[in-house]
Amino acid sequence: MQSSHPFAVLLTVDGGMFAPALFTAHSVLRRTPKTPFDLVIAVPQNSVPRAWIDYAEMHIGVKVSEIAFDRHLSITSTANRNLPPSALYRYFFDRVLGPRYRKVIYLDADMRVEGDISALFDLDCEGHPFAATPDGMISSDASGQWRAYLARLGLDETVCYANTGLLVIDPERWAAQEVSARLLDYLGRHAEACTLVDQSALNAVVRGSFQKLSPVWNMLSGIWFASDIADTIHPVVFHYSGASKPWRPLTWPYDPAVTELYRDFFRSLPWPAAVNWSEDFADWRHFLRFRRRAHSAMMRSPAFSCATICRKVVHSGVEYSGCAWSL
Repeated sequence: MQSSHPFAVLLTVDGGMFAPALFTAHSVLRRTPKTPFDLVIAVPQNSVPRAWIDYAEMHIGVKVSEIAFDRHLSITSTANRNLPPSALYRYFFDRVLGPRYRKVIYLDADMRVEGDISALFDLDCEGHPFAATPDGMISSDASGQWRAYLARLGLDETVCYANTGLLVIDPERWAAQEVSARLLDYLGRHAEACTLVDQSALNAVVRGSFQKLSPVWNMLSGIWFASDIADTIHPVVFHYSGASKPWRPLTWPYDPAVTELYRDFFRSLPWPAAVNWSEDFADWRHFLRFRRRAHSAMMRSPAFSCATICRKVVHSGVEYSGCAWSL
């Protein structure tokens, strides 16, 4: 892959997530960045039709790289039905991109970008292999529903826990600290403890040793839509994490305007049926059970407040790098 830029934005997906990844890529490329970069979507070989790849490169402006991930990844299933082995593709970024980039921003394919993320290329990771936003849902777990999960990873509430949806990676330091190898080794030995698969393993390995980012760079939907923080912060990156996705409107419990953004984008594609809009009632029943459990856990603790943790993060500019860039 030839490039004149020392920076890259990367998404890694299986064939089923290619269309949502294009939405995310399009949201990144709609703005002229302060710092030029390459945007790459990596997919397994022969998982995406050639016509789709050609369209993505010609009309969206991305570079699609087909990689033999199965040669590098021996894991064929995970303990979480919502997180397939493709969640691990990001940790082979060096195989996808090679050694040419000084810094890499990884994005999950369920994100929408509403600003210039190239500002993150200026971030000093201060010796850490990566920067990430602390996971507000787990960090603000006043009800204790995540306590046993953290304990299985050898962690507790004193260890800062990263959300891996957006990673600002320093490839040189990442390689020097063998982060990918350590993560995959941990996952192989402790698969049952890794409920959130790669995110579990990465946090168990680094134990809070990462540069912290403001939640403006990774605003979880479960926080944004369930709290009153809209007047407090203005996110650059929205992360539609969890089982509910805006391109599956039957199971999307939040603002329907977000679903329309996806629907409008997919209508513009030459293959709009590539996205399953999930009118399946089995999905709906699963979603209702999930929502009842989550709601019950939150209501058990009146002290629970996503807004509190976000305000604390946003107003702590020393501890959480990048806050001043977007507020």
